[in-house]
Amino acid sequence: MFARGKYSLAICDRCGLRCLYTSLRKQTINKMVTNTKVCPDCLDKDSERWDLSRVRVNDPEALREPRPDNDDDGTTTPLDYPYTP
Repeated sequence: MFARGKYSLAICDRCGLRCLYTSLRKQTINKMVTNTKVCPDCLDKDSERWDLSRVRVNDPEALREPRPDNDDDGTTTPLDYPYTP
């Protein structure tokens, strides 16, 4: 069993200032709790932009059966009208 520490003082790992032991919180970075205990002034809120990396996005870039334009002379003509010189 451990003491509660409601009258104890502790030192913040980030700024080095003395504060109440019960007010220290563990810092969370990228949804992972670190071993760093910081005071309420130094506590950074975990950013929501890290949540975007956990979302799976289906963004295919290639076609399954592509139909490329294969002209013999290397020139292309629009399909709407024939080329007349």
